[in-house]
Amino acid sequence: RLPLMLQGSGLGPRAMWLYDTLDIGDVYVNAQHRYEVVLDNHGEVSAAFSLEPSETRLGSCFRFSPSSGQLVPNEQATVEVWFKCGFLGDFSETFVWTLDGSPSPLPLVLKGNVIGPSLHFSVRELDLATVSLGLQEGRACSIHNTSDIPVKFVLRFDDQELGEEPPPFRVSPSNGVLLPHRKLQLQVDFRSFRAWRYHHALIVDVEGVGEEMLSLPVKAHNRLPEIVPVESTVDFGECFLKHTYTKAIRIRNMSARLKAAFELVSQDEPSRAIGYYSLEPNEGIVDEDGSVSVVLSFTAARKGPLSLPVYVR
Repeated sequence: RLPLMLQGSGLGPRAMWLYDTLDIGDVYVNAQHRYEVVLDNHGEVSAAFSLEPSETRLGSCFRFSPSSGQLVPNEQATVEVWFKCGFLGDFSETFVWTLDGSPSPLPLVLKGNVIGPSLHFSVRELDLATVSLGLQEGRACSIHNTSDIPVKFVLRFDDQELGEEPPPFRVSPSNGVLLPHRKLQLQVDFRSFRAWRYHHALIVDVEGVGEEMLSLPVKAHNRLPEIVPVESTVDFGECFLKHTYTKAIRIRNMSARLKAAFELVSQDEPSRAIGYYSLEPNEGIVDEDGSVSVVLSFTAARKGPLSLPVYVR
């Protein structure tokens, strides 16, 4: 007999990714994205492949279809990659695929950057200028969504620390959904009963993304114009008890730049023992450097000389 020794090396399946790293670049947060990778069996035996489960936070944002299968020699399989992520930032995630009968895994690296929606206001600053105490002033601006995804937003002001009730600034609408590549007209109104210089910001919170994604400086100067009665004393002469008398008086706005709001201060109880008064109208607006006529009514409550202060603010 002649001995014949046979030698060789057993080979398992041979398959590889056509590219084992996929850089998907910038992707929008909370948006569904789809990609494809190709697995190629260049060996001479069939290759059964499968994905190892990922337990990372980012790994749960990916979905593969199919996640397992079998390739005959010289066959390719296209694997769909679905990605949707709810948090921002750069990422690089390695997914391990295995081949039955092969000791070497097939790593697939996916990397990119999750970005938020891109928003901007039509103006850099909203200046409501100088406003009279108690009067409302408003400005319009718009917010633009220049990204490819809809944005669910909430608008608010950073003026909560003032403790004013009602708050001096209001915006309408204060929330909504802004569609891709659309703009929305906003109305910002200001009214305050406090003489103050206001420097605040209109803040945009985006649901599912984060707070203060965008802000717009807003300022206003609230001032109190001086108003005076043209007549400092109104003489009703002799009055019968419980009978109402009226006289027209004028209220003047001393400011040449600002309108002025006025209202009658409620009469206190002790003064009612002397008489009753009212103003018609009991509130109103006086134009810049102008005056308005109002009717003052008086009813005497007792006999004798009477003197009663009337306060208008």
